[in-house]
Amino acid sequence: MIWLHWFVPWQPSPTVAATTLLAALLYLRGGRCQRSTRPRQIAFWVGLAILYLAQHSQLDYYAQREFFLHQTQQALLHMLGPFLLALAWPGRTLLAGVPGHWRRRWVEPLLGSRPVRAACNGLLHPVVNGLLYVGASLFWLLPVVDFYTGLDIRLYRLMNWSTTLAGLLFWFVALDPRPAPPARMRFGARVLLLGAVMPPPMVVGAMVALTSRNLYPIYDLCGRAFASIGFHDDQVLGGLIVWLPSTMMHMLGALIVMYFWYMTSEHPERMRPDEGSDQPARGADAAAPKAP
Repeated sequence: MIWLHWFVPWQPSPTVAATTLLAALLYLRGGRCQRSTRPRQIAFWVGLAILYLAQHSQLDYYAQREFFLHQTQQALLHMLGPFLLALAWPGRTLLAGVPGHWRRRWVEPLLGSRPVRAACNGLLHPVVNGLLYVGASLFWLLPVVDFYTGLDIRLYRLMNWSTTLAGLLFWFVALDPRPAPPARMRFGARVLLLGAVMPPPMVVGAMVALTSRNLYPIYDLCGRAFASIGFHDDQVLGGLIVWLPSTMMHMLGALIVMYFWYMTSEHPERMRPDEGSDQPARGADAAAPKAP
C-alpha cells in the first residue's frame, strides 16, 4: 500500500509523537468516567489527527518546498486543528484521564497555584489573546523570518509549536460554550473579537498574492517540490490561503458563538449539560475534577 508512505514523518519529532499519544491516552481514559456527545468526540479525534499529520507526515516535506503548502500547513496548525479541539471542549475529559493520585497530588495543586493562574489570566486576556493569535501567524510570514526558518529546524519547530499553541488559546476562549461567567468573555464580546482578528490576515494575504516580487526566495534555494510552479504562482496561492480560509474560519466561529448565545439566552432548557461542557457519567468517580 503505497499511500501509507504519506503517513511516514519527514522529520520525526519525539515531542510531537509523545504529546499526541499522551493526549489520546488521557482522552480515552477520561472518557470512561466522563460523558461527551458523539460530535464532540469526533471533533477531538479529527482535530488531534490534523495537528499530528500537519507536523508528522510527508506534508512536512512539501511544506518546506512550496510556500502555498507551507501556508496550508500553518492554517491546519493555527486554525482548523485548534478550532476542532475547542469545539470538542475536552478539558474535563482530559483531566479525568489523569490517574487520581497524580491529579490530586500534582495536577490540581499546580493548576490552582498563583503563578499558573496569573499566567493563564494574562495569556487569556482578550486583548493579549487576540494579539498573540494574530501575531503568531503574521510574524512567521515576514520574509526575513521565513528565510531563516527554512534554514534552521529549531526555528521551524518553534514556529509550528507557537502557532499551534496560540491557536489553541484563542479558539478555546472564542468557542467556550458557556455564558460569562464562568466563561472569560461574553458572547457578544467574542463575536467582536472574531471580527477584530479577521482584517490582518486578509490584508497581508492580499499583499502577498498581489506582489510581483519574490518575497520568499528560500523555496527556490532549497528546491521546489513542483517544478511547474514558479514563485509568482506559489505566492498567489499562498496569499489566497492566508486570506480566504482565515476569513471563513472566523466567520464560522462567529456563527457558532451566536448559536451558543441564542441557545443559552432563549432556550436554556435545550442546552443539555453534555452540550455545554463534559459532565460526569453515571457511576463516575466522585472525585473527578471539575473544569474551571
